[in-house]
Amino acid sequence: EQSGNVNNIPVASINSSVIYYDRITKKYMNYLNGAWSEVDKGRMQKILDDKAYIDMPNNSSFDFLNPRQVFFGISLSFKI
Repeated sequence: EQSGNVNNIPVASINSSVIYYDRITKKYMNYLNGAWSEVDKGRMQKILDDKAYIDMPNNSSFDFLNPRQVFFGISLSFKI
């Protein structure tokens, strides 16, 4: 989650499982044990390489639907 300054985030709204990007220091920060710490560069590179920040819903039935539809029918017309 992007933040202007991680020190301005209220403690009550901080989620310890979220990685915050501090725009002022240009670092990825994590809030652990009541203090801010920089996320390990190796861990952050793996997250960026795997694109773990993309939250794709777990609805696998809609992931790869084929939108093609084929209809067969008969058209009848009567002249009276």
